Amino acid sequence: MDMEPQQLAADDIEVSGLGPWLSPRARLRRLAISVAAVLLALLIIFAGLPTLRQDALALLIAPTPTPPLRSLPGADSFYVFATPPWVTVLVDGHPLDRVPVVDEQPVASPPITARSPDRPTPTPIPPPDKLPRRLQLAPGHHTIEWRGAPFLTQRCTFPVPLPFLYEPRGNDACLFAPFPGRPPGYVVQQRESLATLPPEPRAALRAAIGAGLAAASATSAIQPGEPYLAPGSPSAGSHVVYTDSALRATFQFTLAAVTAWSDPCADPSTVQPCRFPGRDCRQLCTTTLPASAPPSGADRAAWTVIAPVQATWELTTPKGTLLPQRLAEPGPSDSLALLRISWDGASWHVAPLFGHAAGGMLGDDPICAPARYWITGTSGISSLMQGPVAPTGRLDLGIEYVAGPDPTDGCFVSVDPSSLAFAPVPPVVQPATFLLRFGVLLAVNASARQIAPQLPVAGAHEQAIASRLQALAMNGG
Repeated sequence: MDMEPQQLAADDIEVSGLGPWLSPRARLRRLAISVAAVLLALLIIFAGLPTLRQDALALLIAPTPTPPLRSLPGADSFYVFATPPWVTVLVDGHPLDRVPVVDEQPVASPPITARSPDRPTPTPIPPPDKLPRRLQLAPGHHTIEWRGAPFLTQRCTFPVPLPFLYEPRGNDACLFAPFPGRPPGYVVQQRESLATLPPEPRAALRAAIGAGLAAASATSAIQPGEPYLAPGSPSAGSHVVYTDSALRATFQFTLAAVTAWSDPCADPSTVQPCRFPGRDCRQLCTTTLPASAPPSGADRAAWTVIAPVQATWELTTPKGTLLPQRLAEPGPSDSLALLRISWDGASWHVAPLFGHAAGGMLGDDPICAPARYWITGTSGISSLMQGPVAPTGRLDLGIEYVAGPDPTDGCFVSVDPSSLAFAPVPPVVQPATFLLRFGVLLAVNASARQIAPQLPVAGAHEQAIASRLQALAMNGG
């Protein structure tokens, strides 16, 4: 039986004299294989070139938009600390006519009448016309500079609006802290100090401060029968001595090193409140005088600073014989003093500002620090006072300290009845007043004698000094 040849399918290969002939479907299949091989070869080549690989990925992968960094209210508003009057603050090379200075001057706390921890005293909100000025900047990067000889030029750059989680980077980055008041914003942390002076002007300024403090020494007589605090043995401690002959007491100040302070701006015993948290006043803390004590004349061009000082007493006889012992002070002898510094282009000039009229509590500090220790330290009278009642931990709310321009007058102290830890019998309705002089706290009025009968009583001479110092406080300095 003969078999018929099988019929070829339409897509099978046919042979001609020129070679195999491909059908349309086969040609498409072979073309696809060739194109795929070329693409594979190109992919292998391009994968070895980083730049081409990144460009290819950029074409294949659509870019994801970066979300903007969040900012807090006031992220375009900035404040700076006070500077010496001859230092110019510039923004992007343009000097500021009105510098938005943050006022760090502490103000006296009014006597409180309620002691409920559940109902803290609200912070008063100043009227709009009393709000501090601020520097508002447009979006972008900006540079702030501080220029003024002999200080080194300071410069820092930052973005606006300031991101919520801003991390300063580089030597020219700005350091910021949130402004706790209103309007909201940020405080630029750069400031002038001893650290921003070249070595030679820095040494000259320290010498000028020492000379200014030495010139502020004062001498007063201790009359027979008057008490003073004398140093004792380490076990016995200081004790009150009533002199039987006239003595002369010289009050002297020197620039203190205060290397033992954990915070250079706060006494380690926490008796003296920290006026400048986070600042090192050993490098000088720039401050501003309150509006109630404006400088006059040439003083308007002066730089007002705070520096740690050490106060010492020396006792001599009327013939000038130096006694072997010094007059003692309760508590640490280091405190913060207010100084007025000027620069004439070649040399420094320094004058201390002591007393209530010079600058509120800051002017009182060098003379009243021992009085604060008597009232709120570890002495017997401190047990009569309330413990810390304010969020700041201040122990002297309702207590006023007043000193005069003469440091030998001592410190007048007024204690509001609301500051007492107990209710005296009969009740005390008038503030108890005291006078610290020659290291001894004296009871001045009847209220003071009632609540602290163990203290010496002020005589006629001390009463007159207390009245004079009290008048300074009543007249606003």
